[in-house]
Amino acid sequence: MNNEKVVRISSITKKLLVAMFGTFLLVFLLFHMGANLFILVDDGGEAYSAFCHFMGTNKIVKIAEIVLFGCFLLHMCLATYLWICNRKTRPERYHQPSRTKTAKGSKLAMVTGSLLLVLILFHLATSTMEHQHCLS
Repeated sequence: MNNEKVVRISSITKKLLVAMFGTFLLVFLLFHMGANLFILVDDGGEAYSAFCHFMGTNKIVKIAEIVLFGCFLLHMCLATYLWICNRKTRPERYHQPSRTKTAKGSKLAMVTGSLLLVLILFHLATSTMEHQHCLS
């Protein structure tokens, strides 16, 4: 007898989790954009430098970075898993184009998500190199 309990999470729950993680990432993006607007303050870059120093030295920010990275990974992995499951459910595509009222953004989510991943990796690589250049 196998006494292991298998926890099954419904597809709807997985989609809600993807949406919640995506909403959190969107809120972060708005915060990040707002913080970058400190560059526009006419004080010779002091406000932006002070904000960057705060973000670079605060321990709570470091914890938030780990949470952000975890949410990003969970969002990406769950979305990819759901996409693969949907493809496996109907391996043979319909012969006629879909007439559903599904938004184009939903149909292109994997393409736009992949593009965003490339842009985020580029942003992280360039900002890390810039940070290393400032330190030396």
